[in-house]
Amino acid sequence: MSAQTPTGPSFGNGMNGMSGSESGGGLSSSLPPALQPAYAQYTKLMRQYRQLLDRSAPHVLYRWLGTLGVVLVFFLRIVFAQGVRLSSFSLFPEN
Repeated sequence: MSAQTPTGPSFGNGMNGMSGSESGGGLSSSLPPALQPAYAQYTKLMRQYRQLLDRSAPHVLYRWLGTLGVVLVFFLRIVFAQGVRLSSFSLFPEN
């Protein structure tokens, strides 16, 4: 069985894992020349983000442990600050 990386579904945004030159031009060829470098950077960042998601998806236990760790830190902050309002309002302040 070979190890293949899933590319994931394409949501119609022209970003199916191929760059503009590999996919036959796509959106980048219809952009003005001034926006093409920005679009290339955007596709690069989206590809890196998708790779990060693909690598982290199998690690369910570690993701849950990380989530529980963050919740535990928040609860400890509430205990040491002696109040829910103080902790939650400092995270989500109103104008």
